[in-house]
Amino acid sequence: MLRRIFIRLVLPLVWRLSRRRAAESLDEFSATELDSAWQSLQTIGALKDPKSRAEAFEHVREEMRHARLFREASSKVRNGPARVPLGERQALAELSDKDGLMQFFAREYWGEREVNADFAAYLASAPIEEARRVFAAVVADEAGHASFTARAMLRHAPSKGAARRAVRAAAWERLRYSWERFGRFIGEVPAFFIFGAIYLVAALLLSRAARRQLS
Repeated sequence: MLRRIFIRLVLPLVWRLSRRRAAESLDEFSATELDSAWQSLQTIGALKDPKSRAEAFEHVREEMRHARLFREASSKVRNGPARVPLGERQALAELSDKDGLMQFFAREYWGEREVNADFAAYLASAPIEEARRVFAAVVADEAGHASFTARAMLRHAPSKGAARRAVRAAAWERLRYSWERFGRFIGEVPAFFIFGAIYLVAALLLSRAARRQLS
């Protein structure tokens, strides 16, 4: 929640000051979508029923499309070729394990939820039209991705309790990843804007608390 408030407050300033930083962020989003496609592609061979395979393949296709949209937007913003960072990939779960598919889809489910909320914050605050168009297109798809991964997780979970525990574990993992990524983001932001945004949020929260006490 706090991270998304910060994005809404600071992102317009940062991207207006540096289109290079905006393009690099779009490159990172393209790489993230490519990784999601690659992860989902690994599951297709482990899925047994044709319906699940078809849904997973459609998920891969849409993630590849999102990666392309972010890459094209980056090229327009920097007026040159995109520079998508592609590193070594590591599977989200060992699919040969008994609970591997459940753990994989739990991580994918929570990741899709978090990414969708982040992209909505970027959509609301991005000052660059090319970026806003991409975020609008991607946000429209991500809710469906979360629904697909939730169904797949429950289909491969031994019980709803096991699925809930897998989601909680995935949430903690995602929280750590998100704050590491957020740390890289604020590393590019001048200290003036960081502390100004922190003070503004603190003032709004204190003002609301004071009004509640006086009412």
